[in-house]
Formats: sequence, C-alpha cells, structure tokens
Amino acid sequence: MLDFLLQPMGCVVLAALGLGAARCARSYGAVAGRRARCAGQVAIVTGGSSGIGLAIAHRLAARGMKLVLAARGAEQLAAAAEELRASGADVQVVPTDISDPGACDALVRKTLDAFGCLDLVVACAGIGHHGLASEDDLALQRKLIEVNHFGTINTVRAVVPSLLEYGGELFVMGSISGVVGSPLRTAYCASKYATMGYVESLRLELAMLGTPLPITVCMPGSVDTPFRKHNIGPRPKMSADECADLAVAGWERGDYKVYCPTHASLMIWVPPVFGQWTMDLFMKKSASMLHRTPRAPPLYGPNHQVCSSI
Repeated sequence: MLDFLLQPMGCVVLAALGLGAARCARSYGAVAGRRARCAGQVAIVTGGSSGIGLAIAHRLAARGMKLVLAARGAEQLAAAAEELRASGADVQVVPTDISDPGACDALVRKTLDAFGCLDLVVACAGIGHHGLASEDDLALQRKLIEVNHFGTINTVRAVVPSLLEYGGELFVMGSISGVVGSPLRTAYCASKYATMGYVESLRLELAMLGTPLPITVCMPGSVDTPFRKHNIGPRPKMSADECADLAVAGWERGDYKVYCPTHASLMIWVPPVFGQWTMDLFMKKSASMLHRTPRAPPLYGPNHQVCSSI
C-alpha cells in the first residue's frame, strides 16, 4: 500500500482526496456562516408568487430573512405573502413586471425604503414555452426573450449597485436548457442561453473591475411547477420544494452552479466523453414522446403553450 502511495498515481489519488476533504470543510464552513448571517437580512425574490420562487422564499424565511416578493399578479402575490406570514415571516409585496426596467428600479427603491438594505436577490421570474420552431410566431419568440433574458438583465442592472453597496449576493434562475439544446423548446432555449452568457460574463467583469459579486445560478431540469402547467408531456418528477432544497443548499455552500436534480449535470459532460450522438439520441426519444402527448389548452395559438411563473 505504501509503495502505491509513493507512485505518481498514488500521489494523484492523495491529492484528489485532500482537495475533496478541503472542499467539504470549506463548504461546511460556508453553510454555517451563511445560515448565521441570514437572520434579519433582506432578500428580493422575483417570481416569488408561485413555483420555485415561492418555495425558495419559504426556505429563506425559515432562515430568518425578511422578504420582498415581486411578480406581475397582485392577487397571487398577496396570497403568497399571507402564506409566508402565517409561518411568521416578515414579507412585503411589490407587483413588478420585470420586462419593464423602470419597474425593476422601483422594486429596489421600495425595498430600501421598507428595510434599509439589500442582501440577496433571487431572480426567478420567467415564462416557458413548448412548440415547433416552424410554427412559432415572431411575437411569441420576442416575448420569451423580453421576459426571460431582458427581464433578467433589467433585474440585475437594478439590483447590482445596492448588492455591491451592502455586500449582498445574486441568485439567478438559469436552466439546463441554457446549456443544452432541446427540440420543441427552441425559443425558450435561446432565451436561457442568452441569460447564461450574460450572467457568466457579468461575474467575470465585476471580478476584473475589483468589485466581485457572489453569484449562484440554479440549473433546473424538468420541475413540476405552474411554469409547466400549459406545457406538453408528462408531469415532471421533481417538485418545486425538492428543487428549492437543492438550490438553497447550493447557495449556502457558495456554489456557482447548482444542478436540480444533481444528475442533470450529466447532460453537460456526457457528450464530450461519449460523443454528441448519445445526447442526440436521448433528446430525439424525449421529444418524440412529448410530441405524441396530447397538448394542454394553448395560450398563444394552436401549438404554443406559455405560462408565466417558474
């Protein structure tokens, strides 16, 4: 055994074990530190009226954070706030359309007026879509880009100055569809690819300027939320609560990307290792199943399903 450890491969194994142990210790310390700091801190959650956004809000409230929920629907926001207040949370609501830059600026102003600081922003609002690229109308594609991509940009541009001022953090809802293409989701994937590029570039740019901002990006696969209500295909197996548990745990560890479920990361490294044909085969079978599934009542024409909450 000692001879093996003295060999080059043994040294590699020892180094890997050491790095793994160091990462575990660092992660444990980060989790403990974040949880200790959460009490009394202030978080904005866009898309916080339902789905993953609301589930994350519950977990932040359980850690003692004060919340500002933002979404378009005032009634649904009020219901979500009452649900959180019933568990003892300190919650404000600000009806906000993230596709409007002025509305995002107003959201930050109202948060600072109410609580005096800003420690975390969870950018979770978005819309989803399934449909054939040949049938997608241009207005629908523009809507997806406007909300999912420019809505995230509007949110980030509005909150970053305050996050830097108060030493806060940014949490962005990405998607596995932002790094892996998927049939029947061309416009949606395009909106998420653009968002992933923007967030990654912003993270590096802020670090280059000497004003680094801690950023966590959640990478969900298929999650059972109102976001999926009008989409085609079987209901996803992962619940919003399960996704939120993984997402918040990843944020507490200080992870940059958090895959939900964890094995969704396989979609990133399988093609380089085994060849692109493996992913193409998987996607072809999945898309074929979805395309044969009866469609839900459409919101935007005969083959377009769109819902406004992640």
